[in-house]
Amino acid sequence: MRGEEKEKRKRGEKGGEGASQKGRILQKKIRKLPFPEVFLTGRGVIHSIREDLEEEGFYFENPVVATGPGFTKRFGELFYHHFVVEHASWEEVKRFKRFIEKNKNDLIVGVGGGRVLDVSKLAGGETGIPFLSVPTTLSNDGIYSPVAVISFEDGIKSVQTELPLGIVIDVEVIKSAPGIYLLAGVGDLIANMSALKDWELAESKGREKLERIAYLISRDAVESFVEFASNGYDVHSPIFIERLSDGLLASGISMAIAGTSRPASGSEHLISHALDEILEKPLPH
Repeated sequence: MRGEEKEKRKRGEKGGEGASQKGRILQKKIRKLPFPEVFLTGRGVIHSIREDLEEEGFYFENPVVATGPGFTKRFGELFYHHFVVEHASWEEVKRFKRFIEKNKNDLIVGVGGGRVLDVSKLAGGETGIPFLSVPTTLSNDGIYSPVAVISFEDGIKSVQTELPLGIVIDVEVIKSAPGIYLLAGVGDLIANMSALKDWELAESKGREKLERIAYLISRDAVESFVEFASNGYDVHSPIFIERLSDGLLASGISMAIAGTSRPASGSEHLISHALDEILEKPLPH
């Protein structure tokens, strides 16, 4: 009996080790799920970012705040290190990278629209510094995505990079933005419909592999928003801002899961980029 019990214990120990190993593997995979580690939303949260981060267990000694040259500049002036993003170009990314390396910053807080967020996001990816997204508009799903739209000498490109550490959405700040930017965000979310059709077509032709989970998240994000918006809401109302931000956030997560912008960017985005090249003033996106 003792021999049998010993053998059972040995088998149990081996099984326990195997289960433990599987648990570690599963845990490792779970940690890699592309959800924001910080998600703050509400009225006035932009003024308490440092305190809120510390409550979440994140401490940074030398952050840099990136803003545009306009009204968002006032937020950056509250911090010791402040970088002004002039345009969304590769040269600007390199300039910001040099700034970060010189000042030994340990966190990038991007406060602004798509231009600021894209440059900050890519600069963070290039330097390995975490990036916190603080959008002042909801004009596209770049508020939380692993993609930055950057202009190069040979045109505008979508560049794969790291996901933001998290996202801060101040309802009061978003409300103050012109309605056209919120409508641009609606258009970007609805564009998922055509992007997903393009993805389906590419898979049917053997050109792409469709990632099912990413596909479903993207589809559900746009369908649930369209159903909500069909009831008619003021675009500046808190509930509209909340639901739009949820949809754009889910859209960004779908791209992170897929490892590509396919779930939310198809031929419609190429048309948009082409229009940006020929229009005297690019439209909000």
